[in-house]
Amino acid sequence: MDTTLAPGTYYLGAIADYTNTQAEADETNNTLTGLTKTVVLPNVDLVMTVVSTTSNSAKVGTSITVSNTEKNQGTQATTISNNVVGIYLSTDATITTADTLIGSRTVSSLAAGATSAASTIATVPSTLAPGTYYLGVLADKNSIQPETNETNNALTKTGTITIMP
Repeated sequence: MDTTLAPGTYYLGAIADYTNTQAEADETNNTLTGLTKTVVLPNVDLVMTVVSTTSNSAKVGTSITVSNTEKNQGTQATTISNNVVGIYLSTDATITTADTLIGSRTVSSLAAGATSAASTIATVPSTLAPGTYYLGVLADKNSIQPETNETNNALTKTGTITIMP
């Protein structure tokens, strides 16, 4: 099944002589529409419920340990067996894939209501400008798992983290 197909109701049909290469006495009767089919997304909803670190500061080029927990708050198990949690530093409190990726981890399948917790080592890039940043995590950072809600995958740590030279 095409996983990019939007949920909704579709008509199933067929077309004879699709390329219109066969000369026919009647070219208007080549289509047939059949039953309708409803396409629904699996009821999977990945969210991050924990993001923390033991220090509110780090030097460029060093590693920090980021505690993070991903939860499937849907009513069905994930259909993609390996989604990736991304760990980011951001200049604002909104975490997106456009922010600076400093680490990641792979999460295997999650049953409905299940969580996956980890302490992930993340490295502050040596090219990152010193300053104040927000630390955040993003469930399914590559957007490969179809979800009922794709807008609630990010979580930002309370407070900021200072990156020093």
